[in-house]
Amino acid sequence: MTIADFESTMNNNRFDFFDIAAAVTAAVLAGGASSRIGEDKALLKLEGRSLLQWVVDKVAPFADELLVVGRSGGAEAARGLRFVPDVDGDERSSLRGLHSALTHASGNFVLVLSCDTPLLDPRLFPLLLSLRDEADIVLPQVEGRWEPFCALYRRTVSAATGRLLAAGQKRVLTLLEEPLRVRAVRPEDCPFPLDPRSFLNVNTMDDYRRAQELLASRQEGSGTPTSGDDVRKGAQAE
Repeated sequence: MTIADFESTMNNNRFDFFDIAAAVTAAVLAGGASSRIGEDKALLKLEGRSLLQWVVDKVAPFADELLVVGRSGGAEAARGLRFVPDVDGDERSSLRGLHSALTHASGNFVLVLSCDTPLLDPRLFPLLLSLRDEADIVLPQVEGRWEPFCALYRRTVSAATGRLLAAGQKRVLTLLEEPLRVRAVRPEDCPFPLDPRSFLNVNTMDDYRRAQELLASRQEGSGTPTSGDDVRKGAQAE
């Protein structure tokens, strides 16, 4: 399916969720140290829901399997969701988090997200999935910045992440230097406005206050859906 096909199906309310979500795992990474906030940010409440729950609620309608991936002993953040630990030791890095997600996933395609991005636009998920046959990695690039934790990966990319970890690499963007097919999704590719603020990471209390402000403005009628169910219901409406 091309981006034009995606736009046509969304505009004509014929989007078939079950076809697009086949063999898809959603993995939410919750293994960060949260050192700049001083508490587990996955559990930090925003409008009555934890940051982790915001991300889970947005992506769950588009996946067959949902995982929360984190450090050993971090199962508390999952709170009833399926928790799987980081693989190959407790040393934390963005690359290890991704490798763990791909290793534990059952689906052939894996939507990998960070628990500290509560403002993600859920319209991105079906768009990324619509491009899955074109690449090994499909990820947004906004204002020159890659967004590897709002991205779709083939599960087989775990071979490359494993090699990089064994070579001492820690940064997930080193993966883009590997001989893999990468499909960038830029604002001009999207049939909806791709707001760079959607990718805000809540790493500090200033970030948290900014997320509160942005969420309030969206709820006042900005037109950006705040849940995956909103996207799915809108696409299936008669």
